[in-house]
Amino acid sequence: MALLLDRSVNYAEPALNAALRRWLEEVGYNFRLDHVTLRRSLVDYCYVVRDPAGTRYRVAGDHDDLFDPMIESLDPVFIIEEAMARREAKRKAFLSSKRGQ
Repeated sequence: MALLLDRSVNYAEPALNAALRRWLEEVGYNFRLDHVTLRRSLVDYCYVVRDPAGTRYRVAGDHDDLFDPMIESLDPVFIIEEAMARREAKRKAFLSSKRGQ
């Protein structure tokens, strides 16, 4: 999720919450997380920094400090969608083989 946040933006909490909710609905719905837990985890694991007042958030440092430089070439949404498509194909193959028995 941290890779999808804009490093140049200083997010107000409602804006960050909206981005997290959108990501959870579109991509992370299998994670069984709510946006608050995800936001707290991003802060706890130092991917996102919260200001002292607890109202503004920004991506911690540069992604180069957080991740291997190769991570920038990855498309997390595509990877998750591809994995879900493979899983669905396996499920269909399994169900098809069960009908053939």
